[in-house]
Amino acid sequence: MSVALDLSRSSHSASTVQRLAEIGELLRGVGHALALEARVGLSVTHFRRRFSAILHISPSRYITTIRVNAAIKLLTSTRMLLTEIAHACGFYDQSHFIRTFKRIRRQTPAQYRRAHFD
Repeated sequence: MSVALDLSRSSHSASTVQRLAEIGELLRGVGHALALEARVGLSVTHFRRRFSAILHISPSRYITTIRVNAAIKLLTSTRMLLTEIAHACGFYDQSHFIRTFKRIRRQTPAQYRRAHFD
């Protein structure tokens, strides 16, 4: 997974680029649950059990929560396109982003943005 956004585009302000860099750094090491498991050197099953016992959430749910929270930050503070936000936060595409966001927040990203944009 990578931050698939051209940061050199002039339509992005310096603060937006900074936010994207921070989000990218956060997600870069936590691309998916298997990346977490490999980093700590435990078997997949053992890692998931330990992770869930400590944090009371599965590794994949944890990563999804990080991605959605990063998206919320961008939805409420930028005018970036949903496709740009989806890729910046590690979602496969805009459709995947919208489905996941709606499942967790019970509204689409566009609805959330309209209700909460600064």
